[in-house]
Amino acid sequence: MEVVTPGGILMPMSSETLVGGHTYILEVITAGGQPGIFNVAAYSGGANDGTYGGGTVTTLQTNAHGRFTYTPTYTQPANEVTNGTEYGYFLVTSLAGQEWAFAPYAVAQPAASGTLSLCVSDVNDICQTAVAEVTTFTTGYTGFYNIYPQGFATLNGVPVANALVTETSVNVGLYQNIDPTMPLSSYAPGATLGTYLSGGSGEFNFWTNSFTAETNGNLPTQVVTLTATYDGLTSNTVTVFIEPQSGSFNTQDLTMTSGSSTSSGAVTGVLTFSSMKDVNYVNVSVGSSPGQYVNTTYPAVYYDSNNNIYVSGVFNGQVAVDLSTAGITGPIQISMVAGGTNDLSFGYCFFGFCFESQSVGQITWSDPIVFLPATLASSAGTQTVTGTDTFTFAGTSYPGASGTLALVWAGGSEVLASGLSGSYTLNTATLMDGAYSVVFTETVAGLTSTSRTVSLYADNEAASLSQLVKTLNGELTADQATIASDAATITSLNSQVSSLSGQVSTLQGELKTAN
Repeated sequence: MEVVTPGGILMPMSSETLVGGHTYILEVITAGGQPGIFNVAAYSGGANDGTYGGGTVTTLQTNAHGRFTYTPTYTQPANEVTNGTEYGYFLVTSLAGQEWAFAPYAVAQPAASGTLSLCVSDVNDICQTAVAEVTTFTTGYTGFYNIYPQGFATLNGVPVANALVTETSVNVGLYQNIDPTMPLSSYAPGATLGTYLSGGSGEFNFWTNSFTAETNGNLPTQVVTLTATYDGLTSNTVTVFIEPQSGSFNTQDLTMTSGSSTSSGAVTGVLTFSSMKDVNYVNVSVGSSPGQYVNTTYPAVYYDSNNNIYVSGVFNGQVAVDLSTAGITGPIQISMVAGGTNDLSFGYCFFGFCFESQSVGQITWSDPIVFLPATLASSAGTQTVTGTDTFTFAGTSYPGASGTLALVWAGGSEVLASGLSGSYTLNTATLMDGAYSVVFTETVAGLTSTSRTVSLYADNEAASLSQLVKTLNGELTADQATIASDAATITSLNSQVSSLSGQVSTLQGELKTAN
């Protein structure tokens, strides 16, 4: 049995493997090298364990040159863990049925196509496709490690097995506290921390340094990325923030205040945290070096006799943030640090006897944020705008950054321009009267968006009334000129009438004298 290539060349089935879903032209050649017409029973679609059964037999007949076409079937779904080859065969017999030949072969899985997607279950069990936050400790039970955080790989929305997931370091530290001999290259930014295969449900577990939390020392947030590959396809990349304890910083409410220049701006908003064990303090700083800080303290208000420590009892909280960015240029580094109690104590009872193991220490965790300063200025300089207003915007150059200028009103929004810098002239004559906001937003995947806003009120009715008054004044002036001209004409005509009346009187007098 030989395979005919697209160029018409005969290739022996040396590999004895055909790809499912591909159509092949095959040729049967006798031992003497002579072609002929033969009956062929082609089987595929069976089990992938090398046994017969479950497939489909297709009866074919070759042409006079001994050739026939066949498309083998591959039946295993993409979420089959093995994704191995399936069993197939060709049974060739002469037309008289006296001669026969048997050729087994393997059917390989077809090449994948479509969209390979990756998501990671965050602390709230929501599968995130861009940024996910996981914890080194479980959220339900203090002191229990969350050793196996989970993610899922899908192909065209269906779970896919054997997707290769690569975990890459972005900011991972503290290894030298455990093993000073470990080379920096093994955990430096860009280093591969591990590779994992997805299972039958598309699930995979990835590495976190949960056991590092047991040192109870300074433990910053660890940052990694996860990307999957499968049969030539590459998935989206998920950035994972690995938080110690069960703490969670929510920075989505932070924003940049409006202003015409960076120096007049500030970072404002509310920093929220939840599910932390006995938070004692939170610090927020702006800049790449210590400068301005906002400190909010949650004092120890009661004594925990079980653990022999004073604790605050705070599990959730909010911190108001209002930090000036005066004098800071380029990307703004915002650092947040929170401290609390890392309680690893546990207890259990057995046949009425209770035991308790206490292990309480201090832990500190942090979450860095990068803000990108942006500017937005209005040429009108007033809140009420009639006519045109030119808006000039500029963002901060940063890898992967994009910007949009949008007009926002109560009923919706419209993108006016795109890019990190530029200008746009808005004509309020095309708008209905009312309140509007022009918003410039700079966005980078994995960072907090920066927005600048200018508010305005479009007052086209006042402009219309003003134009109407001007038109009426013009018409009034024209009418007054016409009236004055008519009055002059009447005066002239009256003068002519008087002159004619005098002439009539003179002629009447002369007529009387002549008589």
